[in-house]
Amino acid sequence: MYTLNTQGVYHIQKWIDSNQDKNPKVFDLWAGGIASEIGRLDVDEELTHNGRYSYEVGMKDGQGHNLVIYLGLNHFDYEELQS
Repeated sequence: MYTLNTQGVYHIQKWIDSNQDKNPKVFDLWAGGIASEIGRLDVDEELTHNGRYSYEVGMKDGQGHNLVIYLGLNHFDYEELQS
C-alpha cells in the first residue's frame, strides 16, 4: 500500500506556489488537505501501472484545462499490508 510521504507534501506545496499565476484560487488550496484526501484514495494501481499518480485539484487554468498535480513514486512510501 502506498502512502504519501513528507516529500510528497512538499511537492504539493511547491506545485501550489508555482501555479498561482494559472489560477489565483490555487492560493487557497492547502497542501495538507490535498495530502489527506490523496491518503484516502486507492493510488496503488495508478502508481504501479504508470509510475506516477495524477490528482485533479478541481480548478481550471486560463485556457480551460484542468489543473493536475503529478506525484511520482518518490512522493510515496510503500508498506506491505499485514494479514
